[in-house]
Amino acid sequence: MNSPIIIDSRERDAEYVDWLRSDHEVQIKLLESADIIVHDLAIERKTIPDFFSTLREGRLFKQLREMKHRFRRQLLIIEGRGMRIHLRKGGKTYP
Repeated sequence: MNSPIIIDSRERDAEYVDWLRSDHEVQIKLLESADIIVHDLAIERKTIPDFFSTLREGRLFKQLREMKHRFRRQLLIIEGRGMRIHLRKGGKTYP
């Protein structure tokens, strides 16, 4: 029997949950780190605004370190569309 996919309870309304349930056993639990656990893989999902917010607030690297400490494999997914990112270096902006 395959291990269930464990999804953080704060993600229960995400669109992908029903899709996963159609082919996999899914358990909803409050997770301390990661949004999804598949076997020994911890997955953290971030929208683009959430990614920048957690980066700016200093929480992103803490979250990733905790995942690395708890799980053998880790994956960070940054998702979204329609947002342009500009990099600044030496007073110049690069699209």
